[in-house]
Amino acid sequence: MVMQMEGMKEVIEKIEKKLIASSKIYAAMNYGIWAAILIIYEIMFVPLFIYKPTEVWFSTHPPYAGIMVGVFWTIAIGFLVYVNKIAWKKMKQLNVEKSSKYNSHPMIIGWVIAAVFFVLPSLLIHASWAYSLGFLLFIITGNIGIYICCRNYESFASIASAIIAIPFIFFVSLDMAWFLAIGFVAGGYAISTMLYLWSTFRLVGEH
Repeated sequence: MVMQMEGMKEVIEKIEKKLIASSKIYAAMNYGIWAAILIIYEIMFVPLFIYKPTEVWFSTHPPYAGIMVGVFWTIAIGFLVYVNKIAWKKMKQLNVEKSSKYNSHPMIIGWVIAAVFFVLPSLLIHASWAYSLGFLLFIITGNIGIYICCRNYESFASIASAIIAIPFIFFVSLDMAWFLAIGFVAGGYAISTMLYLWSTFRLVGEH
């Protein structure tokens, strides 16, 4: 009887690890898509903004300047919302660590506060780096909410990358500050993706 109980416990533990690994796969997918979108944005628009500063580029290309950026982010955000809707739903179903106590409220609250931080610096500070600072605070606060909700250490890379980027944005031009911020965040999201995948492989590989 004792041996049977131990065998059942071992089977349950293996299933639990695979379920947690599955939830990490969905998280990795989310972070990986974010990293890809930010990198594509950098590749597409950095040459344009380096050739001409943002203000000049938008003022000399009014018919399509805003349309290009707007179309890019509309498609990107629409795709992200779709993927996130699926990913977080699956993670909620697979989150065996919290089971019925799983609560997504900290994550939602985190992103709401992040949205406030995103616009606050530009309203209070009249400097070229204000928009970049808002973006970095947005990433930091939102990912803190994700950590509180899911308790996944992998999100620390995204938080750390945004924190590290902050000192660099104060001493460069508007365009360079913005692209430095995006570059650091893209790198942090890429590292988080790899950490999630590494955690998954470790969990699946444990016997």
